[in-house]
Amino acid sequence: MASPIISLDLRISGVASPYTLAATLRDLASASDIELAGGVPLEIDTAALLERETSPREYGSLLAAAVFASRVIWDRAESYAAGKGADLRLRLCIAEEAATLHALRWERLCDPAGDPIAAGGRVALLRYVPTSNPQPVLTPTADALRALIAVACPSDAPRYGLSAFDTASELASAQRALADAPWLAALAPDAPLGRATPARLNELLRRGCDLLYLVCHGTLGAQGEPTLWLEQDDGSAARLSGAELIRQLAALDEARRPLMVILAACHSAGSGDPVAATAALGVQLARAGVPAVIAMQGLAPVDLIARFMPVVLRELLQHCAIDRAVAVARADLPLDDAWWLPVLYTRVESGRLCDDPLPPPPAPLSIHISSEAPRSQVAALGQALAMRGLILQPDLSQADGALLHATADDLDDERGFEAAVEKLRHARRERSLPVIVLRDGVTRRALRPFVNPADLGWVDVERDLTAQGTAGLGAVAAEALRQIVGSQATLRIRAGRAALGLRSFAGVTFDSPQALLLAWESAYQDGRYPDPEVWRTQLLPALADLRQALKAHGLRQIDLTGRARLGAGLALGYAFREVTETVIRVKQGPGWWRTVPHDARLAPCGDVQPQILGEGADLTVELNVNRDPGEVSAFVNAYLRDHALPVGQRLRLEPTGGPSAQISERDAQAIAAQVRTLIQRHRRPGGETHLFMSAPLGMAVLIGWHLNALTPVQYYELPEGGKGYEPACRLVTL
Repeated sequence: MASPIISLDLRISGVASPYTLAATLRDLASASDIELAGGVPLEIDTAALLERETSPREYGSLLAAAVFASRVIWDRAESYAAGKGADLRLRLCIAEEAATLHALRWERLCDPAGDPIAAGGRVALLRYVPTSNPQPVLTPTADALRALIAVACPSDAPRYGLSAFDTASELASAQRALADAPWLAALAPDAPLGRATPARLNELLRRGCDLLYLVCHGTLGAQGEPTLWLEQDDGSAARLSGAELIRQLAALDEARRPLMVILAACHSAGSGDPVAATAALGVQLARAGVPAVIAMQGLAPVDLIARFMPVVLRELLQHCAIDRAVAVARADLPLDDAWWLPVLYTRVESGRLCDDPLPPPPAPLSIHISSEAPRSQVAALGQALAMRGLILQPDLSQADGALLHATADDLDDERGFEAAVEKLRHARRERSLPVIVLRDGVTRRALRPFVNPADLGWVDVERDLTAQGTAGLGAVAAEALRQIVGSQATLRIRAGRAALGLRSFAGVTFDSPQALLLAWESAYQDGRYPDPEVWRTQLLPALADLRQALKAHGLRQIDLTGRARLGAGLALGYAFREVTETVIRVKQGPGWWRTVPHDARLAPCGDVQPQILGEGADLTVELNVNRDPGEVSAFVNAYLRDHALPVGQRLRLEPTGGPSAQISERDAQAIAAQVRTLIQRHRRPGGETHLFMSAPLGMAVLIGWHLNALTPVQYYELPEGGKGYEPACRLVTL
């Protein structure tokens, strides 16, 4: 259990010495404030501090003599925290007109007895930066945290007076520290996504991340303007000005802007020069709206970063408390080291980068259909709802929404229909239950004696009687989905994340609750799989409806648990493909496989060249991950003999180590990237790609996620126990 926190706020204002100091003791648990000092003159002797620059303890003691001239400030704060058994947080708030004071080494501040406050880990010291950004800080949950690592050291660094450092070691250290992050991407010379170039960094920032960890050289210009040294694609130096990084981050909406930026770069918190203090990159980022920034004041030795940063990252993932993470990391540095170099700027009142994991949502999202007698069209409507992620719930008290199915026969039974309406009125009053009225061949005028949807705040939908079968109910199901998801959005989609279940096998249950469940077993019955027409008219439109409903309520990430055929996984990955800016984590075995941007350089299946069959425009992609070598292509041989397809090229893909049922997340990501690259490289104008595969479900999801701008793709399913492939979903623009 986390310790309570007592915050000592020191507020400094004024344009020159003597400044004005105010001190407040805040008990966050009881929301009470104790004023310790107000309007006290604060004399800062910058010349004397500069003379003691090389002696951190003397420097800190001189600062303490000014700040704690009235010992009551420190003594009361320390004794109050001790009495409460609480951690103490010292929050330094420097007003805008006193911004030159950010040049001082505040992290060296000592207590009245002469002991460095921040060095021992007992007190968290941070600089609170006021900002004009009015947006609240929206923190994700710990199990939805997105981290981006960028490591750069130009090959020609000595040409610019910069020292070389081991980028591979820095990357590996950061990856180990962030290994438990739910979503992790990296830019470095040998990383799958490529080098940390300015353009590539900007591209990934636009996709959104919560934590940006940047390891590179930093320098200051003549006026203190900061520059970060990244790389070009050939490894040579590329400059990124601090102003440009700030512009890029400020342009992002709140959902994509990092909650925390860690700058393992020299001078990112300034150089100690008061004239250039306001230009320091760390404080500028904080003012621009980044909720928390860790930066370096002065030259940051490589060995200090190597010891300090991994501890910060590990602590963050354990408890998400930014100030405590920095305090613990400082405590690992000896007093004769530069423990004071890192600076923490923040405007996060709670001190936390992310919230505790979300409680599991009630599952699955369900809807009640009010009908007195079973009808074939009611059953068809229930199936259409299930295809879109809503489960038919016979018990109204357990439902998340209700649908009133009104036909002419219902209106003839006036007493029964009035009872159904009254039951829904009661549920609406008691639980704010959304109700959709489906008028099935009934006019609004005929329905009005029983219910006026406008007066009740219900939604009125009319079935298209010209459509046949479940197709006519598709629009009704789509509208029901939008209404129910809308009413349940704060519960079902929190921090931009939703849990989704996918099943095509009867009787399958999941260990963890799902916010929505695509129950597609009715489409896979008696050993038969849905044919291309069922995919075109029912399943793919259902996925498009689901995507629209979820994206309208801020979806950024799907946590997918599946027990389904590959076609279902491929189609779902394609529906929420990369261009929709949705990250998918799919449960595969004991772990999770995550979607990441593709890297065209990856070739886990080797140097695959197409077999040329002729001038046909079509292309086959035959991926075998978990069958005997050559088995998938043998099935494809049989299919091509029996069907006249204009195939001009065939691509056969198997992992270089041979097909295997055991495959890692990294392997799956690389194979999905290579499939995309090969289709993009070898497809002919006007042609279609025919995809055959035997692979884990998670890989089918990853491949589908990569297929944006590469359609049409016709996928073929291999039924269990079947003799050969059969056409399944044909992916086109949804």
